[in-house]
Amino acid sequence: MPGRKRYTATETSEDYYWERVKRNLGWLGNTLEEQKERQLKLWDATIGVAGVGGIGGATAERLVRMGVQNLKVADPDTFEVSNINRQYGASLDTVGRNKAEVVAELVYNTTRDVNVEVYPEGITEETVDEFFEGCDYVLDKIELYEINARYTLHRAFRRSQQCRFMMLTPVFGHRTFFFKWTRDSMPAEEYFGVPADEPMNEKNARRIISRFIPEMPDIRVPRCWRTGSSRTLSARSSRELRPSPRECSPPGSARPSPASTSCRELSRCPSPRGTP
Repeated sequence: MPGRKRYTATETSEDYYWERVKRNLGWLGNTLEEQKERQLKLWDATIGVAGVGGIGGATAERLVRMGVQNLKVADPDTFEVSNINRQYGASLDTVGRNKAEVVAELVYNTTRDVNVEVYPEGITEETVDEFFEGCDYVLDKIELYEINARYTLHRAFRRSQQCRFMMLTPVFGHRTFFFKWTRDSMPAEEYFGVPADEPMNEKNARRIISRFIPEMPDIRVPRCWRTGSSRTLSARSSRELRPSPRECSPPGSARPSPASTSCRELSRCPSPRGTP
């Protein structure tokens, strides 16, 4: 797209790079050769982050600090005052500014050795293939209920020849669920099961949440909050939201679910106490 904003690395010294990432190395292998070989995978990778609000912005920052040298960020939203409590880049100075533009500026100024491409229009049919161009990995950090943008992203992934996989990591409470989409995975449209362009009513919202939370935790009320016998908070919500194995894998489907807890594993998961 003509006129797209790009930040180009100015700190290009290899000595500078290795100095700033040297504290990564002890986690990457047992020998210096092994450590540097693995660090170079970050150096060489191009990573796209679709959605840079709460988790996406923090992820973009961490990737750059870890040594990623080529990054693409996309988000059509602007910062609001209510974002300040949790979103990277949100401050009084950035309220009203586009999230992708702010995050790109901040992560670039953190190290000045990274190339950043900015997509303030977010993920759209017109530019999604450009977003994927050159990407080795893409992180799906799109707002949960923006199902059309998510489907657009996934269709572009299936068209891409270079992108190896897409990762989605929703966080609920103190739990993180990992979804990894590859060429062999069940398509997102099939997994989420909400038709494109349908209104986001209560039924579809519950359906989507049940896919993002493939199993509900067994949450007990702290003793200081209750009187009477021990009880479980999650029983009713679990019945409503936890997908059955049949829902998770449609009959006749040979494609694996992208969820970190597979459909077969879900069928063996114990139900939270008090649920059938």
